Amino acid sequence: MVPIGAKRLLVGGLFLAGVTTAGFGCIQFIPHTETLAYSLTGFFFRTAQAAGCAAVFMTVFTLIADLFPQHSSLMLECFRME
Repeated sequence: MVPIGAKRLLVGGLFLAGVTTAGFGCIQFIPHTETLAYSLTGFFFRTAQAAGCAAVFMTVFTLIADLFPQHSSLMLECFRME
């Protein structure tokens, strides 16, 4: 398996999340009478956006643990989501 690297994964995840967010914003131009195309396009954009966000968060948590080994729990607490 070829390692991707943290920088590539972070940049790729940010790019994917940004492009799919913009694409989902343009979904309003699909006619609502085309319910199947509208639904599938929305599902595709949200799924790809979730993959991009997951890549970003996974990379950020890895970098935090690597850069702040003594205070990683404190740094990760700043990113806790509830």
